[in-house]
Amino acid sequence: MEAQGRQLQPDDFVFPTLDAKGLIKYQEALSQPRIQGWLDQLTNRSGLLVRRNGRFTTHCFRRGGAQFRFMFAKEMWSLKAAKWWGGLVRGRRKWHHNALPA
Repeated sequence: MEAQGRQLQPDDFVFPTLDAKGLIKYQEALSQPRIQGWLDQLTNRSGLLVRRNGRFTTHCFRRGGAQFRFMFAKEMWSLKAAKWWGGLVRGRRKWHHNALPA
């Protein structure tokens, strides 16, 4: 897979940041608060949560991604990798939730 004329690397982030010129910074993860802010804006403006308590969080995307990769993807992950991705591994570094394991 290529992005902006360069091969993606194993340590590139799934959700990288953008610099002031809009160029992708592959080695820097997009922050969870930024993503959560976008989710809040989307759900508030769309009315998805009208008459409901709560909010959508990045938690559902991490867990859902792990479940998909473990159960349905063409190249399935091991249970160990899926647990790591979903944050179920003790001592897992927080920033890894945006990176794909090798």
